[in-house]
Amino acid sequence: MNLVRFRVKEFRSVKDSGWINVDRITTLIGTNESGKTNILLPLWKLNPSNGEDINLSADLPREKYHQYRNAPQKPIFIQAVYCLNDAEREELSSISNFTPEEIGDVEVSRDFDGNYYCSLIGTNSGTVNNESRDSISDESAISYLKDTMPKYVYYSNYGNLDSEIYLPRVIADFSRNNLSENSAAKVRTIKTLFSYVNLDPTEISELGNEDTSKKPAQALSDAEIEKYSEKKKEREMLLASASAQFTREFNQWWKQGDYTFEFVADGNFFRIWVPDNKRPEKIELESRSTGLQWFFSFYLTFLVEAEQQHQNAILLLDEPGLTLHPNAQTDLFKFFEGLAEKNQLMYTTHSPFMVNSDHLDRVRVVYVDKSGKSVCSDDLRSPEKELGKNHIQSIYPVHAALGLTVSSTLLINCISVLVEGESDQLYLSAMKNLLISIGKIKPIKDIVFIPTGGVKGIKSITGIISGKKGERPFVIVDGDRAGQNKKKELLGDFYADCVNRVVDISTFTSVVGGEIEDMFPSKKFANIVSSFLPKPEGTYEYFEDYFKDGQPICNQIESFTQEQGISLELGWKVKLASNIKTEILRGNNRVIDENDSQLEKFVELFEKFVNE
Repeated sequence: MNLVRFRVKEFRSVKDSGWINVDRITTLIGTNESGKTNILLPLWKLNPSNGEDINLSADLPREKYHQYRNAPQKPIFIQAVYCLNDAEREELSSISNFTPEEIGDVEVSRDFDGNYYCSLIGTNSGTVNNESRDSISDESAISYLKDTMPKYVYYSNYGNLDSEIYLPRVIADFSRNNLSENSAAKVRTIKTLFSYVNLDPTEISELGNEDTSKKPAQALSDAEIEKYSEKKKEREMLLASASAQFTREFNQWWKQGDYTFEFVADGNFFRIWVPDNKRPEKIELESRSTGLQWFFSFYLTFLVEAEQQHQNAILLLDEPGLTLHPNAQTDLFKFFEGLAEKNQLMYTTHSPFMVNSDHLDRVRVVYVDKSGKSVCSDDLRSPEKELGKNHIQSIYPVHAALGLTVSSTLLINCISVLVEGESDQLYLSAMKNLLISIGKIKPIKDIVFIPTGGVKGIKSITGIISGKKGERPFVIVDGDRAGQNKKKELLGDFYADCVNRVVDISTFTSVVGGEIEDMFPSKKFANIVSSFLPKPEGTYEYFEDYFKDGQPICNQIESFTQEQGISLELGWKVKLASNIKTEILRGNNRVIDENDSQLEKFVELFEKFVNE
């Protein structure tokens, strides 16, 4: 069961978050106090890996606590929609009244009394606000879904270790369940450390123990001395071997220095020394940077527990990597990508270095709306007048991340291509990956698509990027009036001596005034638009039947929705592009395949960048 989307209601500062779409990796950004944690916590409490209880005094909205505390029917605080695989559909069908064909996605909800509610969502139901739902009342089916859905593992404290660890206390703490949060986090890190290097703390402690029952005057025999010597030698060999393994594997991920970890035991005390290639003197782990300590604990926790409680789990990380250098924060993306191969992952941040500008479709913004409640949106570009100043402040990390991407293109060897908006970036990034994967293009340099926030932003960003050896970046303009006016302006001024670097996208389409959307096979694209659009009640015409070849598809979408009385959300083009990108990367040919003639148009477009 993969999480597709979720919704938080009446939980702490959240009245209604709205539906939040989820990817393999999902980033929640926002200012301090915007409510990012209050989006993660209810998801965790839907099915917590550690059995965490619902806490009414902490989790109910404070202003409604007196209403809900003793209410006979407490509100649902979390709804989550999951996609089932074929085996899960078959199993659910065998214990319910539904056939496998009738089983689409499944919604699981929980209320503040801890009750679970399950329902099936129709396979052809369209958008989330108009989906048909069939309630599941069979207890065995509900029990199956509760047992099958992923556990949620929440982390906010990663348990940095003390410089000196007393092994007998650690061994005793392993079995205690009344530790403070900080102590429990440290015990977890110690336990995962010993597990990772395949050491038993009890054995390490016992190998260092001597028989202290004899008085000093009663000397040990030669045989006893030899016995204790061999035990200590065995311990030193175990620790040295474990140190070498950990050092080698840790440095594959940590790129901010070349460190050596030395595990040393003295009697019942265990210590970690950390020299590096620039400072060979031994320094306790606790005296190293907070960032190194954080990554040490984080690395252990996830690599070890991924083989244990992370099985069939979704990882929720609250503000990971805050103490890391920006370069190290960027390195976390690689770590996250590795984790996401087996586990979906969601994390909160307000650092621009923790926003991957190549995957803005994964970013959701959390902000405080005009009523003072926390809401979540995937609209990263709404003007202040629409959503308010808090939204603008919350999306700052995205703007900063894009600025960092632009800056980095001045320093690294890549091909810069300016596009008007985020939707263009999503389409072209997906097609770049597809064309490379099937061997249609083989760029020597990476191709970076940089959204400029509309045609007005093209010239200013062009000036910034052109600082690199005076070389102009490529610019893609649409075939509409604004795009053609910008093309004329650029060719008459800044690009007069490099006209091939201004690319008119309409020349790659069979549509007058075409945009990037018009480069795709039209019938396939129209079919996806049909399932993407909200469906009003009553009679409804599908967009794929309304669509006409030879006209810009985005204009037709706007005309169609007006005629049908459908209200398009702000940023709908970006959401549509995100859906299309997901389909392309899945490789299911729903959007475009090698047999489509339009694929060659994309090859022709990309060859302009690669061969220039």
